[in-house]
Amino acid sequence: MSRKSDLLTLCAGRLVATVLPDLGGALGRFATLTDVGAIDWLRPAPEGARSPLDCASFLAVPFFSRLQGDRLEFDGAIWPQRPAGWGFGHALHGFGWQGPWQVVEARGDRVVLTRDHQGADWPSAHEVRQVIALAEDRLTVEVTLTNRGDRDMPAGVGFHPYFPRGQGFPRLTAQVAARHVTDASGWPIGAEADDPFVAALRAGAAILTGQNSVYSGWNGHARLEWPHGDLRLGVSGPAAEFLCVYTPDGQDFACVEPVSHTIDAPNLPSAGFGPTGHRRLGPGERLVTAMVLRPSLA
Repeated sequence: MSRKSDLLTLCAGRLVATVLPDLGGALGRFATLTDVGAIDWLRPAPEGARSPLDCASFLAVPFFSRLQGDRLEFDGAIWPQRPAGWGFGHALHGFGWQGPWQVVEARGDRVVLTRDHQGADWPSAHEVRQVIALAEDRLTVEVTLTNRGDRDMPAGVGFHPYFPRGQGFPRLTAQVAARHVTDASGWPIGAEADDPFVAALRAGAAILTGQNSVYSGWNGHARLEWPHGDLRLGVSGPAAEFLCVYTPDGQDFACVEPVSHTIDAPNLPSAGFGPTGHRRLGPGERLVTAMVLRPSLA
């Protein structure tokens, strides 16, 4: 384990990863070291990065994406949500990425981080524990969200990795059942199985630009392919149920995000288009989920 300011470096075999506890507990890099240089499997954070949005991956917790009207309706009460910051004027991706994490353990191949949230903007205080472990063939990020209060609360987790584009967007294969269709404001109103984006994911086509879509019925496994190699993405727990693909025009990354619920799910306990992923945790209850990245050079 090496540490430079708030940067922690993990090594195992030829794999290397960095963690930025003070920058939302984000990953700074995940790469394979070769004799001719490093192959980055996630977009590396630049030197002096100032936002988790510049990093390789960060967590969305206790909710993913946006909440309609920047408010949470839960058990008959309204919980206003503050803007996320980082240039956003609305609430986004929960609270976990908005501040520093405490380093509980740090060694050569493993980092354990925690972050507590006591704010009045969520029904209950909660703790998030993030275990980032590197082996010779994989990187694992395990997340445990625990309700530390005395009342129920909505609970969700999302992983937000940025995959590099390189000379072209990678091919992505993922078995999903339907794409969630949204209205003009971006709120889900339906789910379509007979959709060209669904067919493209199942067939392993190159990722299309201009996407910001949530897919349901995912089996928790995906494969990204570049000319230099491929990466297997596997997820266990609640985040294996939905997949978000975000590829804004003009950017050099593709976000393939395992998430536990669809957009605005905490405000949609039920919906006419099928499961939303909404969950509630009672006092002392936990939500546990993990993402595993397994790279392989061509």
